[in-house]
Amino acid sequence: MKFYLSGPMTGLPEYNYPAFKDAAEFLRAGGLDVVSPHEALGGHGDRTREEYMREDLKQLLECDAVIMLPRWQAAEGAKLELEIAVQCGMFKYKYARTDEFVARLQRQSSIFDKISGTKQVLQSEV
Repeated sequence: MKFYLSGPMTGLPEYNYPAFKDAAEFLRAGGLDVVSPHEALGGHGDRTREEYMREDLKQLLECDAVIMLPRWQAAEGAKLELEIAVQCGMFKYKYARTDEFVARLQRQSSIFDKISGTKQVLQSEV
């Protein structure tokens, strides 16, 4: 199962990269597969908002779930990412920097991966 981080960036110091980096590292340390927009296009912050949004949306669509970082409600891009996740039937989570949150995602990821593997076997037999 692949998780996409979503949250506020535009107008924040350093585009809020420290919060994204911290969340990505914390979740990856728990063995989770995480995609973070702070790493998109080299993560330098030297592209236009539109370029980043296009890349971020491509990455989001490759994921199975979205994790919303604090203050996402104030970010137009994060609201769009959440709406796309909802419309695409993705799992949605509110980020918490706790071991319990990671354990919950690990359990759900394990179940999801087993189900996905079964679907792929069934589809290949058709």
